[in-house]
Amino acid sequence: MAAAYSNILSALILRGRTGEGCRIDVSMVEWMGYPLYYAIGNQNPPALSGASHATIYPYGPFLAGDGKTVMLGLQNERE
Repeated sequence: MAAAYSNILSALILRGRTGEGCRIDVSMVEWMGYPLYYAIGNQNPPALSGASHATIYPYGPFLAGDGKTVMLGLQNERE
């Protein structure tokens, strides 16, 4: 995320100076950092988690009291 954040800030500064937009490239490794750790040193891959997330909770489908499913995606206490 740091690379995306830095690139977005740089693009905004450039737009402020030149009035023109620019292309932003962010490696997928940036977004897949946590699962990538398992690929280093022949580690076992994490179990498939469907719509859940390996490091964020609550994130994913949860069964509600009425038997239906609700999807949550909270990443911090503020949310």
